[in-house]
Amino acid sequence: MGPFEALDSDRCDRYALCGPFGRCNIENSLVCECLKGFEPRSPDQWRGGNWSQGCRRTIPLDCGPKEGFIKYSNLKLPDTKGSWYN
Repeated sequence: MGPFEALDSDRCDRYALCGPFGRCNIENSLVCECLKGFEPRSPDQWRGGNWSQGCRRTIPLDCGPKEGFIKYSNLKLPDTKGSWYN
């Protein structure tokens, strides 16, 4: 356990563990998975447990009439209490 990890933290508490467009699910044996419409950017690394490259779109975004948003529930967002913006 690293010096900044709390005793009650889980593997998904590690910031950016699953990379861009990935999500962490502690209930799966492979904790990282791509969001719907995305695939691993580096499949070999992904299978080996290195998820840092994240995921990429399977179909290019065209903002057409069939595009929209997917609702995800029960997600834990990063802690932003130390963040600021201008």
